[in-house]
Amino acid sequence: MAMGQELIRNGSFEGQDPFYSRIPTDWLVCDAKSTPDIQPISSDMLSHQGKTYLGLVVRVRSIDDGSYDGSNEAIHQVFVDSLQAGATYRLSFYMMYDPVHKPSIPLEVGPAKVKISLGDAPCGNFRELTTTGLVDHRFWRRYDIPFVAFCNEKTLRIETLVGNQDFALDYVMIDDVSLVMVEPATAAFDCNASEEQPDFFATDCPLWVPNIFGAASGNTNAGFKVVPSCYLLSYQIEIFDRWGNKRFESRNEDLVWDGQQCAEGVYIYRIVTEHLDDEGKHKTDLKWGEVVLIK
Repeated sequence: MAMGQELIRNGSFEGQDPFYSRIPTDWLVCDAKSTPDIQPISSDMLSHQGKTYLGLVVRVRSIDDGSYDGSNEAIHQVFVDSLQAGATYRLSFYMMYDPVHKPSIPLEVGPAKVKISLGDAPCGNFRELTTTGLVDHRFWRRYDIPFVAFCNEKTLRIETLVGNQDFALDYVMIDDVSLVMVEPATAAFDCNASEEQPDFFATDCPLWVPNIFGAASGNTNAGFKVVPSCYLLSYQIEIFDRWGNKRFESRNEDLVWDGQQCAEGVYIYRIVTEHLDDEGKHKTDLKWGEVVLIK
């Protein structure tokens, strides 16, 4: 399993015509209540890229008597090989919400939350990576989740959770799911150790920033690159050596610092970003940290 190799098959949910309760190629469901829809059918929104995308609901209210239901839809993919325990991966995907979504049975529809988990089998034991906030934005927004893989993790699970109990159905649209290794394991991983993942969505536009990179292409994490989880209105990064000398500066989030002209060691980064939050308000974030350059 090489760094940067795409591990998700059919992450854009292509290959079949849009239809209700149609399971996308290379994906699985575990129970009869999981009836994913290949869109667009009940939604007129375009895909992020390609022709089709996925729609999942959580049933907040029973159709028969209006009582609380809470049954959710989930979809799974089994990787070709188990993830490398102790290695760092980045899962990314795009989501949005369509307020005029028209389900097959006419019901009031609201926005949902999404829970991401990893497990040993489609219907086996799962470890939660994160649960997103309310997906109520009416545009495709990228979510990035960095995580360290545990032992025997071979299945990705994407499931809906109730976002608003005032509606009969809560709904989410998903497209372009991707999973790549960004840093291999550097030591033996203790499969019996208890280790909790941080809540990556404590902020509404988190940044993934590597903590180590190599100046040469054959090294771990060749080049230093920041990955935002949403569209940025502005971006600025400054990198300093231990004496406070500025060694790199950029306003282009796609520009990679190769570190070629710098000595091996610890460097300090300062990142200032601006984005729109889910209410359309401008928000500025400041992030400081350390990164290790190896040669």
